[in-house]
Amino acid sequence: MFESEHFRKQVGLLTFTPSVTEWCDRTNAIGMYSKMGKYGGTYAHKDIAFEFASAISHVFKLYLIKEIEKRKKIMIKEIELLSVVELIDGRRGTVVEVYKEKEKILACEVEFVDENGKTSSLESIKIDEIKMKINKL
Repeated sequence: MFESEHFRKQVGLLTFTPSVTEWCDRTNAIGMYSKMGKYGGTYAHKDIAFEFASAISHVFKLYLIKEIEKRKKIMIKEIELLSVVELIDGRRGTVVEVYKEKEKILACEVEFVDENGKTSSLESIKIDEIKMKINKL
């Protein structure tokens, strides 16, 4: 039996606890390594580190989930801000600010640009004056 086959058979066992160096050497792992001596330690790609930390700390895993949800909300707001709107009077502009009350959009700050690409005006528009929303993305 080759050494690598023996290593593979042990992976599923609860007693299987190789060192980081042994793991990296035997599996040709990329994304993590171990360094000896002064300033030494175990270094890993952030995804590997997050997965490891999530496995040993439920508090950390919950923190990650909450942080991802928070970032998603910010991203959604940024997408709203990058929207192009067409007004009832036919003008088109880019939303640069959204005014909400209890998650209901009341008005938008809309930037209008002239044919040269320069800002011609910045207006606060009530939501009922917006005919349609056209995403640039």
